[in-house]
Amino acid sequence: MRLKRFIFLGSLYLSAAAAFTCAARVSEQQARRQGGMQFTCVDRAPGAGGARLAEVRQTIDLSFLDEHPECPRRLFSAKWTGFWYLPAALTVDLYAGADDRVVVRLDGETVLVRGPQVGMHTAMRTLQMAEGVHRLEIDYEQDGGGMGLNAGWAPSGLRPRSMETARLFPTAPDRRHQAAIRRASWLRFLAAMFWIVPPLACLLVVAAPTLRGWMRLNVIPPERTAALGLLVLVLAGVALRLLLIRGSPAPFGYVYDPYYEPVEIFYRTGRLPVAADCWQCYHPPLFYIVGLPFFAAGMWLFGHDATRALTVFGLLATVCGGLCVYYTYRLLRLFRLRRGELVVASAITLSIPVLFFSSYGSEADILLSAVVIAFLFHLTRYHAHACRATWLQAALIGALAGLAIATKYSGLVTVVVTGGVFAIHAVRRDRWRAVRHGLIALTVCMAIGSWKYVDNAATRGTPLFANGSAQEGLRATMPPRFWHDYDFRSFRLADLLVLARNDAPAGSLIYQPVYKSVWTTLHGMAWGDMGFFSNPSRGGINKVYVWRGVPAWLASSVVVLGLLPSLLAIVGVLVTATRRSLVPVLLTCVITLPAYVYWFTAQRDWSLKTKYILFLLPAYVLYAMFGLRWLGRMPVPGLRAAAFWLLVLLAVASHGYLFMFAVGTP
Repeated sequence: MRLKRFIFLGSLYLSAAAAFTCAARVSEQQARRQGGMQFTCVDRAPGAGGARLAEVRQTIDLSFLDEHPECPRRLFSAKWTGFWYLPAALTVDLYAGADDRVVVRLDGETVLVRGPQVGMHTAMRTLQMAEGVHRLEIDYEQDGGGMGLNAGWAPSGLRPRSMETARLFPTAPDRRHQAAIRRASWLRFLAAMFWIVPPLACLLVVAAPTLRGWMRLNVIPPERTAALGLLVLVLAGVALRLLLIRGSPAPFGYVYDPYYEPVEIFYRTGRLPVAADCWQCYHPPLFYIVGLPFFAAGMWLFGHDATRALTVFGLLATVCGGLCVYYTYRLLRLFRLRRGELVVASAITLSIPVLFFSSYGSEADILLSAVVIAFLFHLTRYHAHACRATWLQAALIGALAGLAIATKYSGLVTVVVTGGVFAIHAVRRDRWRAVRHGLIALTVCMAIGSWKYVDNAATRGTPLFANGSAQEGLRATMPPRFWHDYDFRSFRLADLLVLARNDAPAGSLIYQPVYKSVWTTLHGMAWGDMGFFSNPSRGGINKVYVWRGVPAWLASSVVVLGLLPSLLAIVGVLVTATRRSLVPVLLTCVITLPAYVYWFTAQRDWSLKTKYILFLLPAYVLYAMFGLRWLGRMPVPGLRAAAFWLLVLLAVASHGYLFMFAVGTP
């Protein structure tokens, strides 16, 4: 009876899903019409007789000369006229370059002119385009000699793409057609959700008993008040991140570097990008491989609209941010943090701004942080119970280390830490188990992540190859050249607070005097953004970020209160330096920080960012809690309680800051 009911419900679901998909396809056919632009070619030679060609063309280039031999090769004009439909308001970059001349007009206004008088190379102009239909005209003139035409567009900050990827029509689409386009897009999205959501819901229902038992054992604390506090924090964290996604001024989220470019190249070419393809294409490929399904899903959901596909691609960062929080929490519980300590530590983890911003900014750093934090948890657990550890645990540690080195070169920290921990066990009892497990971990690690380094050595002459100034920090034989450009001796809190004000000095972040103060910048980027995502003049990809309207007093309060966990973490390191159970955590910090200092001091600009060491977040929170415990042993009454409630105040202020940032407007 149950089998028959299952077959009936399954057949009903599949029939409904298929019908829904067919309805979406029919709607797409109804919305489809001939695209392209009206094209005319005019022979300007004396006595030539004018127009030689008139048709609707999909491409805006000089390919018509090969397709129509009757068209002249000199003294001619070409004109494309059509209508550009935008389903939503968008900031776009228009590109044009020509030999001899090109003029681009949008809604009757000349927006780009290229030619011998002003320059023939490709130039760009950024425009704010409203939702709806816009008239587009492109005029090209060729006198003689060499010829060329380059016209393209991109959502602001993205890679240029050809004009035919835009929604161009030879005649203006009426309201009915525009509504059909929007309806087809929504039906396509809903059809995809209809195929995805019900099976996932059924899977959760089936796995619910097992999942409930696992959560009680590993996630839910035994104290009811702590469990309730964690539930509130998780719900607040999810809500804030949804608001962050909704309020993003750019489809690619909050990023410092265009890491989405290699993923788009991978999707369009079907091959892994190489260093020559783009600025960020030199990194190991795990981020491209993991990001491809997200980008492809976005292209499928939104009808191959690369701009909207990036909004789905950005969810990769959200997933990685969730993994960072989860494994940090597991590490806190591994060291038996309970009740108020566990709740406050989790609140700091969820509300620290550097992780919050990274939760919707798909860069390789957030993926690396998720992998390394998971690695740190499993290695610490192995270290604590080495006598009962199995070869499968060693293989898992090796796999995570391999994934780390396959994401970024900084993932090599995991290899050194793994070797250090297994070496410590090898000189203690049960050394052969440690040697055997260490070899297993190393073999798995190299099998997963070493091939990029081997390829670099074979093709580039060095296993660590990078584009631009990053290469300087990767050369083992070169001493840091800009050591004295950085200030390691000061902490300029007053200058840091100035950057939180609306009347802060304009200009790129790297030109602010406080940027070269190492500890100030690392702290400012951990507990704020130093204006990078909230001050249009600070930088960003084509300066797409806008004022967020966060009160200066609130942003400053978070920065000032954020000093407390930093000071507590320093105390925690000092008072637990000899604690054996913390060896993997301490070793990770001791190896990472000098290596990072060596790397960024070899570069003059943009290498000093807290996100590069975001994977030290669990160590930061854990040591802060140990520092808090140490205050409880001091003879000063109420010192620990005061520090505890200041941490609570920090968590509240930080949540308020994140809320204002996510929903705020100028």
